[in-house]
Amino acid sequence: MKASGTRKKSDCNRLRQDKTQGNSRGNATSNPRKKNMDCYRGKRKGGIKMPYNSKALGLIIGTERVRRGMTQEQLSGLAGISRSHLAALESGQKSPNVDTLWRIAEALSMKPSRLIAMMEKNMERDENT
Repeated sequence: MKASGTRKKSDCNRLRQDKTQGNSRGNATSNPRKKNMDCYRGKRKGGIKMPYNSKALGLIIGTERVRRGMTQEQLSGLAGISRSHLAALESGQKSPNVDTLWRIAEALSMKPSRLIAMMEKNMERDENT
């Protein structure tokens, strides 16, 4: 079997059949949702394919924090997360879940969508250079 993310179309069809017939072969993983995600990865209708970059988001969070004159301790306190977690997010070592991203955006007095848009703009700029 090929490495994860490089499945052939026939592998995906077999996984779909197994799911409808109730069989679990456990080829790549025992999690049927993960199997399904591997089959559809990169096949979005419309739109563009842009990989997630945790370092880009961390850079935006850190830049906005400094621009507002806040320390990591202050921002993490307002967002309700630990300072070490915020440091890991800013360095790109960790990725925030939606709840954490929302709380960080609120602590920075901005909408989460603005934070995401800034990250996308930063990634597009890096992609074009």
